[in-house]
Amino acid sequence: MYDLSPDTIRFYEKKGLIGPIQRTKSGIRNYSEQDLKRIEFIKCMREADLPIDVLKKYVVENKCNLGIAYDGDGDRCLAVDENGEEIDGDRLIAIISKYLKEKGKLANNAIVATVMSNLGLKKYAEENGITIKQTKVGDRYVLEEMLKNGYNIGGEQSGHVILLDYNPTGDGILTSLMLIRVMLESNKSASELCKIIKMYPQVLVNAKIDSKKKKDYETDDEIQTEIRKLEEEFSGNGRVLIRPSGTEPLIRVMLELSLIHIWRCRRIA
Repeated sequence: MYDLSPDTIRFYEKKGLIGPIQRTKSGIRNYSEQDLKRIEFIKCMREADLPIDVLKKYVVENKCNLGIAYDGDGDRCLAVDENGEEIDGDRLIAIISKYLKEKGKLANNAIVATVMSNLGLKKYAEENGITIKQTKVGDRYVLEEMLKNGYNIGGEQSGHVILLDYNPTGDGILTSLMLIRVMLESNKSASELCKIIKMYPQVLVNAKIDSKKKKDYETDDEIQTEIRKLEEEFSGNGRVLIRPSGTEPLIRVMLELSLIHIWRCRRIA
């Protein structure tokens, strides 16, 4: 069942992820129950298309307080609360910025995010008297805005969070440590901390288009009229965002709307 190679097993032993292997007289490996769970988790993570889903399952089944996932080079971080719910970059920025504000350490009382950040982050900022500055998509634009105007927290929904008091780039380990710090000092669970921000459902559609026409929507009266109509109907509880891809012949169309408005639209339909 546990077909990890001997070299892999030895590697995880050295890293302290599993205990030293014990053998019976017949030469069969003996693992503790805890080691078996860890080995199974390692295997699942290696085989899964969506490792975060494996982490969610592991956190819930093993009654963990928190799960942390880093990307390959460690500059991004996502988390999973005790109920298996994902904590993305927008939620992390909200949780950490609220902590900094309460400590009097939120520089210029502002956060920096991109235009793709969830509308819920903007609503959170407004409700807590925090200014939100939005940039083009890309951590370099977030960092430029932070350096230009003296802000100390910003990032992207992907979990790329910059805490400029400590590091001028995204740092997944630092972000996760800040989250843990907030949990410990507030004596609140991760799910409780997430209650400060209500996320809006987002739908993103990519449409292929001639590269020369990627910005035509900006001057197309019909498109702009329809966008205005929708946003008036949403009454500040939704938005339509069109963004040309910087690398592909695509435009990305995002629709964001509160659950209440979705329910109303379905009733009307």
